[in-house]
Amino acid sequence: INDESTNSTLDYSQVNEESMLSYSLNNLVSILSYNRVSVESKIKLK
Repeated sequence: INDESTNSTLDYSQVNEESMLSYSLNNLVSILSYNRVSVESKIKLK
């Protein structure tokens, strides 16, 4: 029983790390695309 609970805890932390990584990547992509749009609009304004 102890082994099972330890395993589930490890699995949970691994999944949590993966989702955080995925979240960070998505965040980075959205920031980059936002910056690109912002730069393009500034160029168009000039």
